[in-house]
Amino acid sequence: MNRLKFLLDNMDARGVSRQQVLANTGISADGLDLQECRLSIEQYRVLLRNIMTLSPPGEGIRMGLRSTIADEGVLGYASLSSSNIREVNDLTRKYHRLSDPFIAYSDSVVDDEWLLEFTPIFPLGDVLPFVIEDLFARSVVEFRMYTGIVKKFKGLYFSYPEPPYVSLYEETFQCPLYFEQSANKIVVDASYLDSPIIYSNPEVCKLC
Repeated sequence: MNRLKFLLDNMDARGVSRQQVLANTGISADGLDLQECRLSIEQYRVLLRNIMTLSPPGEGIRMGLRSTIADEGVLGYASLSSSNIREVNDLTRKYHRLSDPFIAYSDSVVDDEWLLEFTPIFPLGDVLPFVIEDLFARSVVEFRMYTGIVKKFKGLYFSYPEPPYVSLYEETFQCPLYFEQSANKIVVDASYLDSPIIYSNPEVCKLC
């Protein structure tokens, strides 16, 4: 995923200019090359604060729900070609840092539960809720698009306090929510790892 392009395109669709989104980042909207531009952590934090200021509460969730497999780039298409979610997860572990250089991904299976953990590589402070909202909402979309199954999470864990707009979390995720926890985690039934991908193409997947 080209993270900057995704964010700018989403804000542009809402009628918010690139100049507004990029204010105080040191990045000029004039002649911006989205393929070559790389954000520093400081620029990323300012950019997300701008988006949060220019948006209604919970925009991270709404933005994640608007995502598509195409937004994930090569990783998304390779995942669609996998045989099952287990293979998708192998690709995610291998290439996640290419699509999101600010968040580390790890996972484990404990007592028939698949635990997906997302850890900031750098302190994100007040923009962390936006980042996690987007990640978790994108996971809802991706799981559905990969398998054709609306798979409800068994629980979501957040390292930050419950937000005032928690009703949007409840409406979107429809599972137990736990705030002020030690980590940001998605909990899914481990059997979901064996769910087949509806567009599986093993020959394409071998190339990844």
